[in-house]
Amino acid sequence: MKMITKSSIKDILGQIPLTAELYGLLKQPGKSLTADFSLDQLDQNLAAWKTQAAAAKKNAPPGKKVFIFGMLRYWLEHATLLGLGLAGMGHSVTLAYLPYSKWQTPMDRFNLRRQSLYTQGVLVQADPLLTIAPLATYKQEQLPPELGEGAAGEGHLGVVERRPGADLR
Repeated sequence: MKMITKSSIKDILGQIPLTAELYGLLKQPGKSLTADFSLDQLDQNLAAWKTQAAAAKKNAPPGKKVFIFGMLRYWLEHATLLGLGLAGMGHSVTLAYLPYSKWQTPMDRFNLRRQSLYTQGVLVQADPLLTIAPLATYKQEQLPPELGEGAAGEGHLGVVERRPGADLR
């Protein structure tokens, strides 16, 4: 007889719609799965940042469409502040994220959806200045067509994060 482990149960539950979301709402509403991904700092400061950005946006001319991506907790904090700053300058900003606490470690789909729910609960405070796009719950065909059309075209700035010891030739 095969033993059922906690990770195999999470794998099964991760494939069933709304199980992670329901579990997160009942078990840990508004809390991170781990201390590595706590967005408490962001949660505490987001309302003040949004107020300042909204005040600045009143006098700003319309800007461009901007897409910002963040993955780790500290990058999400930085990306959110950057996005609000750009929104305050009149730009239309979309903030996309993947809710990983460690980029080297894969996360099961169940916990990934729970972490995404937590992250979205914090970032929703930035609405309507930022459009929030949780990429962990998007299917490829759901992504906006603009993302696929010009991503490799001329005039786009690409950013590459270099891993220590990686050869970029």
